[in-house]
Amino acid sequence: MGPRPKASLKAILEDPEAKKALELLTRSGASREDLLVSIQCAVDSYLFPESYDMFVVDGMTREGVRGLPDQLRWTARTIEMVNDNPHLEALHELSHIVSRLPSDLRRYADSLERTIKFGRQFMKKNPKYWDFQAVFKRKLLSYVCRTTGRPQYAAVANLLNAAVSAAGIDDFVEPSSLRKLFIRRPKIEVPNRKRF
Repeated sequence: MGPRPKASLKAILEDPEAKKALELLTRSGASREDLLVSIQCAVDSYLFPESYDMFVVDGMTREGVRGLPDQLRWTARTIEMVNDNPHLEALHELSHIVSRLPSDLRRYADSLERTIKFGRQFMKKNPKYWDFQAVFKRKLLSYVCRTTGRPQYAAVANLLNAAVSAAGIDDFVEPSSLRKLFIRRPKIEVPNRKRF
């Protein structure tokens, strides 16, 4: 992740449309500070990829994460084979830990495998769940709607466009796209955990 883009209030208010939008929203009941925090969160969301991959682990490939349960089971079998050799017996102080290790590794492998299967099904059913730009734009629209009585798409678009521009991000938000985003809230489908 690169440096955090910052949209200063001064830079946002240099845009006359954004200045009018901020005045309209604060006159209508929104808090200036809360608006600016929500706008900064929306700007920060541009740092994240369009869709987050829940299987990312530092130092491992996606395939490595998916294959980890099998590796753990293989390690458990290997430890049992070593434990069966009387010449490689563990120190007495460690024998109770080593004797439990294969079963603990298998339990962890089974649990991890269920979590991975559940996560894959969840992401297939909810591909936009981790779309942070959409999430924070919706939060901003919800806040504006709750405090002013309406989502105020044009005013929010003007503020967002000034903020992303001030932060050096090349994007333009249309009021119509905000309207679609706000109206079409994704229904989260959770797979049945008992299947896994």
